[in-house]
Amino acid sequence: MAGENKILFTDTNGFLQVRDLKDIPWSDLFPGVQTVDVMVAPRIIEELDRQKTSTNQRRRNRARLALQLIEKASQEADLAFLLKDKPVRVRIVISTAPRFDWTEHPILDPAKPDDQLVAEALSFGKGAELFTHDAGPRIRARVAKIQAYEPLADWLLPAEQTDDQRKITKLERDLEQALSRSPRIVAGFDNIDESTSELRLIRPVLQPLDPQLAYRLADEYLARHPRTSLASTNSRMLLQFGGISESEAQRYRSEYSTFEGNVRDYYVNLHKHVERIGTAVEIGHFVRNESGVTAEGLRIEFDLEGNGWLLADREDAEQYLGSLRLPEPPEEPRSPLDSLNFRFPHIPTLRDTLQPRDPVFFYWFDRPEHMATHSALQCQEFRATRDYHDELFVLTANCLPVELALRLHVSAANLPAPVHVSAKVIISEQAVEWGDPVVQAILPESIREQLAHLDCAQSR
Repeated sequence: MAGENKILFTDTNGFLQVRDLKDIPWSDLFPGVQTVDVMVAPRIIEELDRQKTSTNQRRRNRARLALQLIEKASQEADLAFLLKDKPVRVRIVISTAPRFDWTEHPILDPAKPDDQLVAEALSFGKGAELFTHDAGPRIRARVAKIQAYEPLADWLLPAEQTDDQRKITKLERDLEQALSRSPRIVAGFDNIDESTSELRLIRPVLQPLDPQLAYRLADEYLARHPRTSLASTNSRMLLQFGGISESEAQRYRSEYSTFEGNVRDYYVNLHKHVERIGTAVEIGHFVRNESGVTAEGLRIEFDLEGNGWLLADREDAEQYLGSLRLPEPPEEPRSPLDSLNFRFPHIPTLRDTLQPRDPVFFYWFDRPEHMATHSALQCQEFRATRDYHDELFVLTANCLPVELALRLHVSAANLPAPVHVSAKVIISEQAVEWGDPVVQAILPESIREQLAHLDCAQSR
């Protein structure tokens, strides 16, 4: 059991210098682990409370986030807040260890913060150990015969600049912008491996939702679109005064029954729908103007080589992959009197169609059509210091893995030289959880909200 469940006391740097606890692959350090309880001692809460007003932005933000999670734990009966359930169950737990008897451990000094953390773990018992990026607490723990662990190298956040370094960097950037007479454009792809110029992307493979969960989600959706109770008639006189015929009512009931079946089938097969939509892989890209000069007529072009095609957005992908939208309830029967309230739809006028384009927006110069491998966006005025982020989609055949070549080309009328970025795109299938960012980006917002609502309810 000791190998399957870990009780780890962490210090302040466990929150400030290490990646979010829910995102850490704990099994890399503890093979076979099932549960990790990250224990928070009272002294650590005090230190985080001091750090929340730090002049260092990252420390300040991470301390505030940690305190929010700890406060959620304080509101639970067992003082534990569930961060993640699978594949490893991770919780933040507020320590309720009894007062430590320092006389029984003369090797520890109550005046030293490192020894105070070790004392908290000793007092808590139950095989508690230490987890810290700092060597001092790890050494003191081992002296006291407690096991201590160091986060793996890739668990740590990137090294942060000092306040002086940040000020110097900002001053250099401001000076360069002031002296420049031409725009300076930086462009690239999100999550690219800079050392290899590779983009490794996945098509998600999911397990079906638990049948009970799928049933609950369907019930919740149907409750928002209930069957309308209809009073029908076969009387011609009543029909003339707005009644609904029996045949119309029967049609509606039949269509609603079909709608109910379609909704339940939708949730049962939601994993298949997501995998189908995931065939169009999302690639994020960015363009930044790191100068004080507007780039005039800036154009972003994409070229794809290999067994794949470019798509403008998720909506364009629907013509190839179908929609992920939920079934719509049937239209209720309308009485003849409803036609009296009919209004003519707005018909666009010449004035509507001749509205000028916003010069700071991006518009398609060459929108990717069927089987396209080239596309281009253009902005009339890409203004100083602007940071533009967007996504394009790549559709490939089902034979995976596949390698493609993607080139991004940025030009402008007053840009001294175009910007070129090339990437090797490697797409493969990968089994993921429902909470994976790739899946969350595919799911409609209403489904994400449903799943999040149920997760919160279950964690309580």
